[in-house]
Amino acid sequence: MINAGTYIGKLKNYGIKISGSGKPQIACQFQIIENETVYNINWFGSFNEGKAQEMTIKTLMSVFELMCEPSEIEAMMDRIASQGIESGLLNTDKDYQLVIEHDTYNGKTNAKVKWVNNVGSGQKFEKLAGGMFKGLNLAGTVAAFKAENPGLAKPKKDVAPF
Repeated sequence: MINAGTYIGKLKNYGIKISGSGKPQIACQFQIIENETVYNINWFGSFNEGKAQEMTIKTLMSVFELMCEPSEIEAMMDRIASQGIESGLLNTDKDYQLVIEHDTYNGKTNAKVKWVNNVGSGQKFEKLAGGMFKGLNLAGTVAAFKAENPGLAKPKKDVAPF
């Protein structure tokens, strides 16, 4: 098991899973190489309304670079649910700073990703049908995040000047 601490890792896979409470959550698998040992470790983001959803949306938009309008978030989450990493919606090229903590549950200690940040600041993924994000107020959370961060925008595609 990897020691608790802060590491640099690469995003290797992602998708939507159903939590133990029956709600959708985003699952991201990272690979960390530390002293020639490869660790695969997961981060889960909750879409439950409130602070958990706010933190998940903030991480998706400001760290994973998922840029969208409030009206687009449900469709993007549905794409991730149905296509996983093949959706191409999250940045798999850059390095991420991962804060690893140890968690003990039922007498068993596991390492888990507590926070995913921008640098400097074994999971099985299944494809799921769309529509599970309706009623979770993701659009409202995206709108609030964008209002607090007006400088964030979708990257403009290079256009040949004519």
